[in-house]
Amino acid sequence: MSVQIQSNKVNGIESTGRTIPISNCQTRFAKIRMLGRDMWYDIESHRVVKWQEGDTVVELAGDLNQAESSTTCTDCASEPQKQDLGKKLYQIEYSHKINCIELHVNDKCNFRCNYCYLKNAGIEYLDNEMPQDVAAKAVDFLMSQLPEGEGGVIKFYGGEPLLSYRLMKFIVKYAQDQAKAQNKKVFFTVNTNGTLLTDERIQWLLDNKIRVTISIDGNKESNDKFRVFTNGQGTFDIVVKKAKKFLAKASYLNIRSTISDGTFQLKDSVLELAKIGDSKRVKLQTECNYVGDVKVNHADVVKLEKDHEELAQVYIDKLKKGEKISYANFQEPMFKSYYSIKTPYKCGAAMSLVGISPKGKIFPCHRFIDVHETEMGDVDNGLNGKMIPEFVHNRVENKFPCKVCWARHFCGGGCAFNNFFTHANVEDPNNVYCRLFRHQVALGLYIFTEVQRLKSEETKARPVKAQPVELSPATGATGM
Repeated sequence: MSVQIQSNKVNGIESTGRTIPISNCQTRFAKIRMLGRDMWYDIESHRVVKWQEGDTVVELAGDLNQAESSTTCTDCASEPQKQDLGKKLYQIEYSHKINCIELHVNDKCNFRCNYCYLKNAGIEYLDNEMPQDVAAKAVDFLMSQLPEGEGGVIKFYGGEPLLSYRLMKFIVKYAQDQAKAQNKKVFFTVNTNGTLLTDERIQWLLDNKIRVTISIDGNKESNDKFRVFTNGQGTFDIVVKKAKKFLAKASYLNIRSTISDGTFQLKDSVLELAKIGDSKRVKLQTECNYVGDVKVNHADVVKLEKDHEELAQVYIDKLKKGEKISYANFQEPMFKSYYSIKTPYKCGAAMSLVGISPKGKIFPCHRFIDVHETEMGDVDNGLNGKMIPEFVHNRVENKFPCKVCWARHFCGGGCAFNNFFTHANVEDPNNVYCRLFRHQVALGLYIFTEVQRLKSEETKARPVKAQPVELSPATGATGM
């Protein structure tokens, strides 16, 4: 069916969605145009319901008018309905208990990345390491927050965490013992530059089921521009060598790349890193640096948008050949839309997770370590109540311009750390981030509709197997 979309303004911001009255509230369908394709995204149900390209029109949710009239709004629903909707639609919620601690085990590093977030806190490359007694108290703090039978997560950050390998081993053993004694569960992750991975350390990580993410900032040229050793030499060759070693033993590899300016070679970088292993085992993700002396600016975004479009075309071409690239920046919006998972917060910072410094001070997350105005307590006395109200209120529906942005339920309002170092508060989003993030979401939705199209074509092209026809006496069968 044909759906006419009219332009309207919401709180002074131009929108290409139409406003559809339902009882006393409104539900908006946003019209998104990407790579020559128009897509209608239902903000309330968090799904693409229709797309059109040329003369081809595809309905993904049946009759669009019916979808509009049957939408339930949280403002008009009864209280039980609201609770059910909340459980269904919002997967990241405020928790009164901490279930994750990010341990900043040291400030030491064998790299000198010129965009390192430690610079913002003035603690760059100090020889600090968390004492064992502080580490034990941090674990005790986590356990005190977990109900019996529940699980918590300990994430290792630095600096370079593996420079404190002996401390990590102590923390893991102590946490496992405490969890067992208290009928609780504990899980672990670590973010590392990968250079200190040895056979023995890899085996220890695997034995203790510690999920590993290795930082590699793209291909050799992109990576070695920013990630260098203390002597200034590039790190790419040795990190890739270590990453391959880890993959051979672990059968998975998570790679995180930081984009620091428009010179980052996105398409070539993703394709090169994807060659390390197949898509089922190698997962790639990029994050931009939006604060500090080295950061992505508006001019960089223009290039990065084009780069992402080129990568999306390559992604689709590979799908047509039966190949795949596991690139989270595209796949996450596809996943969230398919399962209607809305994100009211960017993460659980200061609510369900906190960062803990080497001195035992508690902060909203590991990136806020030693940003003293955001200190939330310490491992001796627990939380002091500060910062929590600000983060709880920092819900995407509560703040402008997020609450009128069509991509708000994919985003959650942006990283609070980036917001803080852009506007000196955790609420106001970094508009450079907003533009690029919306573009990535639109590309993810475009790929999602293209996958649907390819599946449809495959189904039509598939030969139909002849089914045996059972004849009854009425059709002339003899029964013999």
